[in-house]
Amino acid sequence: MKFLTGAVIASFIACLVFTVVVIVLSCFGYAVPDTLIQYFFMAFGLEFGAAAAIKISKHQIKKVEVKERIGMIKENNLELDKTDLKNSSTSDGYDDYESYEDSIMG
Repeated sequence: MKFLTGAVIASFIACLVFTVVVIVLSCFGYAVPDTLIQYFFMAFGLEFGAAAAIKISKHQIKKVEVKERIGMIKENNLELDKTDLKNSSTSDGYDDYESYEDSIMG
């Protein structure tokens, strides 16, 4: 599991545990400061927003790299192969580009 995925799962679990604890404390009559709740969820909202931005930017960067690679291949009048759409060391994201390949190839 990648670190970002693990961090998002841990943050989500922390939010669930915090919510349950606040509800249980409220049921037993303990007062939980509203500012604590507000800032806790604001901090984790920023965490989830940052994680989403990182994921989206990584996906967009991969997409641009594949488009550039396809453009270079077409400029040199070479035949497009499936291995050209893969990243240099891993095949992550290749499935996302099969439909893109079909639209390019006609």
